[in-house]
Amino acid sequence: MTDTAPPQNLDVEQALLGSLLVNNDTIALVRGIVSPGHFAEPLHARIYDAVCRMHDDGTDATALTLIPRFENDATMAELGGVAYLAQLSGCAVPLNATSHARQIRELADRRTLIVEGERLAEDAADTSDNGDYRKSAAEHVSAVSDMLEGSTQRKHSFTLGEAADVVCERLDRMAAGEADPNAISTGIPVLDEVTGGLRRGNYVILAGRPSMGKTAVGVQIALNVSKAGHGVGYFSLEMPAASLTERCMANHLWMPETQIAYVDIANGRLDERQARWVRQARDDVQALPLRIDDRPALTAAQIEAQARVWASNYQREGKKLDLVVIDHLHKCTATEYTQPVQIFTHVSARLADLSKKLDCPVLALAQLNRGVEAREDKRPTLADLRESGSIEQDADAVIFTYRESYYLERQTFKDYEDEADRLAELAHCRDRLDLLVAKNRQGPIASVDVWCDLPCNVIRDPRELHEMDMEARAA
Repeated sequence: MTDTAPPQNLDVEQALLGSLLVNNDTIALVRGIVSPGHFAEPLHARIYDAVCRMHDDGTDATALTLIPRFENDATMAELGGVAYLAQLSGCAVPLNATSHARQIRELADRRTLIVEGERLAEDAADTSDNGDYRKSAAEHVSAVSDMLEGSTQRKHSFTLGEAADVVCERLDRMAAGEADPNAISTGIPVLDEVTGGLRRGNYVILAGRPSMGKTAVGVQIALNVSKAGHGVGYFSLEMPAASLTERCMANHLWMPETQIAYVDIANGRLDERQARWVRQARDDVQALPLRIDDRPALTAAQIEAQARVWASNYQREGKKLDLVVIDHLHKCTATEYTQPVQIFTHVSARLADLSKKLDCPVLALAQLNRGVEAREDKRPTLADLRESGSIEQDADAVIFTYRESYYLERQTFKDYEDEADRLAELAHCRDRLDLLVAKNRQGPIASVDVWCDLPCNVIRDPRELHEMDMEARAA
């Protein structure tokens, strides 16, 4: 045990409380950062709680209106009585309220880490027969995770009436023209119409056989979400960050009249003009809130730890981590298991939990088993998911990618009675990708057709292309 005083700054706590008393509007700015338990001084915690409660009740929280609540407070009496409330108002620095709140939160987190670290050290040193250090370690890790998770201050327990109020408030905001606060648009409207977007707290599986375009769809959605200003974390377990970035740049540069394939960017097959475009794309995408982790063979615990770091980083930038993409689930590992079914059962369950802990959608790409190739009808079904039982059960939505053109390109006149028919059908579906919504807890199951240019990693709502074509003709 250390004798060093725990990290705290009572002057900053006083300054924050004074700011709240002087300007109650500041409360909305800091409530997502600090809660009463983050104050080192218990009296300050009680004052902060009282101020927030009064604000929620529509009552002005000032040094005068707080007096009845603290007339009999023993600690307040030791500090000079209710006159202490007036002293707090004199400490106000409203312009620094948010930074003060973050400092209080950081110091509280440090105190938590110190306490949990000391307890973990004591438990690990206990070599008695009754010492279960693994269970103890898990409890301490959970406590630290709760500390990191708590920054969102998301409420988890509701009465039915409170939950109904939340639903109606969301409907009112949507009726006023706001986007659904519980969902993140994929940027592909025809898909959003079926799924309602990527809903917060939902675990979504995007699966397909190789060359079916699942990574193209995952990258397109990640780019769309980040371009809308939402924070995105992308775990690229299969390809290095450079390869993923080449796809993003090719996507960003795409126009109906000009395209650069990401393979050409990778191999440097660019003329002078294309090279300028790529450098411009670099400048354009640098500001996007999209972070990439390309470590291979990550465990679910490592994914969660990195996602929490990203969430903290985005919070400091005034954003949220609004989407986590894992490409792909079957590249994850679990050190405590050896059988594939056990590994992916464990990983899938952890990722489903992560979506709720971070209050953001988790989009996990997944492989399908080879049984698809043996069937005449190669459109995938839920049974085609590798280790499908647990993954299907955990997922809130399952979307399959399917390209009929992939199979038509590999057929010959021997497989097709009329070669002209094959070529005609291939021409019809060459740029078509089907998104098969096979499970959807928030709505119907359906098949959604989108347009694709896989060499440029581009996925588009067909209506968007039609509008672009009409605009081009009008010009």
